[in-house]
Amino acid sequence: RLALLGRLRTSPDQVLAAVAAKGVKELTYHRDWAGRWFLTLAQGTEESRRRLVAALEALWPYQAELTDLNEELRHEVDAVLDQVFAVSGVERPGRAPLTGAGRDGAHTDALGPLLAEMQVVARAHPSGRW
Repeated sequence: RLALLGRLRTSPDQVLAAVAAKGVKELTYHRDWAGRWFLTLAQGTEESRRRLVAALEALWPYQAELTDLNEELRHEVDAVLDQVFAVSGVERPGRAPLTGAGRDGAHTDALGPLLAEMQVVARAHPSGRW
């Protein structure tokens, strides 16, 4: 999102450009915060590193879906990730194949109970505005 909003700051639409500028500021903070925590966990205790690597193995297959739809943005994101992995000493996983599953509406079984819970509120308040 940071790479995309960085480009949208120059939009001819003044409202979009202003929202993007605000977003860049916020997302830069969050990117830096996440990077610092990645390094802290990677270079911390044996247990923190083990947990970081386990989380990375579980989540990395979804990474391609976030960036691979736009080649230009993907290269910008890869440059940042390369820096973080290089400094952390954690081996960067290989590129996961782009499945598009979530964006195409194909979800795991875990989504069913979550949707059912959210729909309870909508059914309980049928005239509510969301």
